[in-house]
Amino acid sequence: MTRPTALERDVTPQIAIIGASTVLARMVRRYLEEASFEVREVEDARDWLDAPSGPPPALLICDVDLVRGDGVAFLAELRANGSEIPVIVWSHDVFAHPEHARRSLARLGVRIALPKPFGIGMLLAAVREALEES
Repeated sequence: MTRPTALERDVTPQIAIIGASTVLARMVRRYLEEASFEVREVEDARDWLDAPSGPPPALLICDVDLVRGDGVAFLAELRANGSEIPVIVWSHDVFAHPEHARRSLARLGVRIALPKPFGIGMLLAAVREALEES
């Protein structure tokens, strides 16, 4: 018997957002909440690693270009700590060197990378895909 995906469970999946741009993170939060997801913003990746609050989310959306730190290094530490949370990343720099970036992100278990800027349709499709796989 297979385990139900995050979308098949009876609870609203919680999504955590760690973004470099407060404006972008708030916009993404609004779009996801309008699509009936529960969303929490995390201002600093270091805070997430040092003192995670509450149960782990069903999905993490992370900007590769964090204000304090490197998103790829954060994801590496997250994985080193044993986390298997599905991750979507967004960045404009990742796509400047797509082959190198794809390999680095794949090693960290990231299957979906969104280029900046991205549209709401692309975001929602990526979220649904990640949650269906989790």
